[in-house]
Amino acid sequence: MRAGAAQPCEAGSRLHVPGALARAAAPAPALWRRRPEMAAIPQFEDVKFEAASLLSELYCQENSVDAAKPLLRKAIQISQQTPYWHCRLLFQLAQLHTLEKDLVSACDLLGVGAEYARVVGSEYTRALFLLSKGMLLLMERKLQEVHPLLTLCGQIVENWQGNPIQKESLRVFFLVLQVTHYLDAGQVKSVKPCLKQLQQCIQTISTLHDDEILPSNPADLFHWLPKEHMCVLVYLVTVMHSMQAGYLEKAQKYTDKALMQLEKLKTLTVSEQLLSTSEDCSPSSKEDTMKQNLNKACGNAMDAHEAAQMHQNFSQQLLQDHIEACSLPEHNLITWTDGPPPVQFQAQNGPTTSLASLL
Repeated sequence: MRAGAAQPCEAGSRLHVPGALARAAAPAPALWRRRPEMAAIPQFEDVKFEAASLLSELYCQENSVDAAKPLLRKAIQISQQTPYWHCRLLFQLAQLHTLEKDLVSACDLLGVGAEYARVVGSEYTRALFLLSKGMLLLMERKLQEVHPLLTLCGQIVENWQGNPIQKESLRVFFLVLQVTHYLDAGQVKSVKPCLKQLQQCIQTISTLHDDEILPSNPADLFHWLPKEHMCVLVYLVTVMHSMQAGYLEKAQKYTDKALMQLEKLKTLTVSEQLLSTSEDCSPSSKEDTMKQNLNKACGNAMDAHEAAQMHQNFSQQLLQDHIEACSLPEHNLITWTDGPPPVQFQAQNGPTTSLASLL
């Protein structure tokens, strides 16, 4: 890389990032400048492109989009030999343009990504790019362009053979866009077969287990939505159809289902946050994660899988212990600030003793 290539993320750009964030962002541009010395280190390319991705997110959080865009463009330009990162950075820049309401530029980038995915033999990610482009075209109500694109996507989805969960998620993505397209065009009667297929897809996905088998093609390392979120989405498009068709009771029924599922997701999110917080404080969890990453870096697939399983088992046990601890009466002492103590304590060799008598 030329020395001048680091300019988009040099000090001039970092002036937009105040205080501690500027100091946190400082090492990332250095990764771009030090490529000659670091070239011999395995997987340095991954580190470099991840730094570019994270730094661009940081710029966006600080409303410095003008600094993020050239950084992403440069990373996209030099990442063509790294399929995963090239695709991910294209998605990221397309999302940035979408947030700025520049849907034309976003569609162009998604088109570039679809062609790149085709060249590197990833029909799965090609479909993701095309379906994402179709979603933006629907937002712009360019129905004439949507129809041929969805026809192509339908063919790709049906012909692609791969991970069952990935295939079903592609089918859900395609069918959701198909339903939206029909509704926008006023073709309410054409929606019913798609809704039936959507419900079948959700039922199929609910029976599948994600064994975390990594695809052989690095460009396939993407997933559209968690299956719990897809379920909510199917409920919502069913509500859209019911409202437009005049089935108000059915619309209310699926609205209630969507709300119930969202409530479940809220509980799940809280549990995951508790688990994440507990893991951050756990040396054993950190050790398992380090083992997993090191084994991956060294190409020891079996050892990496074993470390990942240990990490998962430990995390589940940690979460279960946390939930059980929160359910104990003594847990109420955390919030006790006034009045009688919320629990009674049992002395080791004596009668039950109140906390007040111990103070």
